[in-house]
Amino acid sequence: MVLYLEPQATFTKPLKNQRCMESNSVTFACELSIPKKKIMWYRPGNKMIKPSDCWEKYNISVKGKTHTLTINDVQTNEAGEFRAKTGSQSSHAKLIVDGRGT
Repeated sequence: MVLYLEPQATFTKPLKNQRCMESNSVTFACELSIPKKKIMWYRPGNKMIKPSDCWEKYNISVKGKTHTLTINDVQTNEAGEFRAKTGSQSSHAKLIVDGRGT
């Protein structure tokens, strides 16, 4: 019997904090050590971003080792910590949203 262990991916470029104005778009990006490795995205409150959430609000893409999450029409109540997770590894960053009158 041959047991194949898939290598553990690590974050070679972690997420960075982002700041944007309300109603604008913002993109989080990170890079993994292994190309096209699957990651899960989480929004504030530790809520997973599911494929069904990815219509107009979120856009998730992968190009080689680079993973991006774009949030469209950002609102002030979406500020907080976003997280990317693969296996036991994770990277997190804060989203700061400036209101229109700020």
